[in-house]
Amino acid sequence: MLLANANKQLPKFDGAFMAALCGLLSVGLIMVASSSLDFSAARYGDAWLLFRKQCIFLMMGASVSMVILFIPTTVWQKYSGVFLFLALLFLVGTILTVVGTLLTMETGTESSQAQSLPLWYQNAIMTPSFVLTLVAFYGVF
Repeated sequence: MLLANANKQLPKFDGAFMAALCGLLSVGLIMVASSSLDFSAARYGDAWLLFRKQCIFLMMGASVSMVILFIPTTVWQKYSGVFLFLALLFLVGTILTVVGTLLTMETGTESSQAQSLPLWYQNAIMTPSFVLTLVAFYGVF
C-alpha cells in the first residue's frame, strides 16, 4: 500500500531525454577513462584512479539531481530573484578572477595568482553560478 502511494507522487520522466542523458554520461565516462589511464598510471600509480573519481562525482551529481527533482516548481519560481542575484554575484567574481589571471599572464609578471582557475573555485563558484543562472532565468522570465 505504501509503495502504491509513493508511485503516485513520482514525477514523470521523459524517456528520450533520459536515454540521451545516459548516452552522454556514458560517452563522457569513456572519454575520461581513455584520456586519463596512462596519465593516472604514471602520476598516481593507479590507472583507474581518475575514472573512479569521475564515477563518484557522477553519482554525487545524480543524487543531487534526484533531490532537486522532488522540489516543486513553485519553490524555484518563488526564490528565482534570489537565485538570479546569487548567480550574478558569482558571475562577477568569476569575471574578476579570469581578468586578473589574463592580466597576469599578459604582463609576464611573477605572481602568487594561479595561471588558471583552481579546481575548488570551479566546483564551488562557477558550477553553482551556472545552475543558479538557469534557474533564475527560467523562473523570472
